[in-house]
Amino acid sequence: MTSPLTAAIAAGPRHGHPSRPPTVVAMLAGVVRDRPDAPAVVDDEGVLTFEGLWRDAGILARRLLDAGVGRGDCVGLLLEPGRSLVVSVWAVLRAGAAYVPLAVDYPTPRLQLMARDSGLRLVLTAPGLRARAESILPACVGILIVEDRSSADVLTIETADGTGVEIGPSTPREPPVDPRASRSGIVGWSRS
Repeated sequence: MTSPLTAAIAAGPRHGHPSRPPTVVAMLAGVVRDRPDAPAVVDDEGVLTFEGLWRDAGILARRLLDAGVGRGDCVGLLLEPGRSLVVSVWAVLRAGAAYVPLAVDYPTPRLQLMARDSGLRLVLTAPGLRARAESILPACVGILIVEDRSSADVLTIETADGTGVEIGPSTPREPPVDPRASRSGIVGWSRS
């Protein structure tokens, strides 16, 4: 059985310029539009549908944008495999940034090299991995502690040197894009 996202990728572009394939975010939007209640992630916490994945990733993407992350930036993901990692990957992509997977079982020197060489702007990590993140990051790289993004009212972004700022729910600068409302596949946020 083929997953909805794999089927969308295999089907190819249904819109847009024929010589430019859709982005992976546009392909996910197509799956959300066509099959919002289909399971995207199944884990010990239950089932996260594609619509739930889109919603949760959008909330985190907005917070990344509010923290100054944008197109071309690199965001590290120091998270255990699971729902938070999947949501974080899509949030980073929706923010227009690139993600750098920082596997928690990599040796510290390797993670330090990856963090330095990739020019990370921010790292998403879990509360239990905060000390590990602090041990590998240059002081100028922010840390965003990711908990339950679907219900969190406040996230704290801190630099490794201990300074921080709280990011609460924000009013989007533009209305969120509902991928089911249009077949155009135009998805994303703009930075002002």
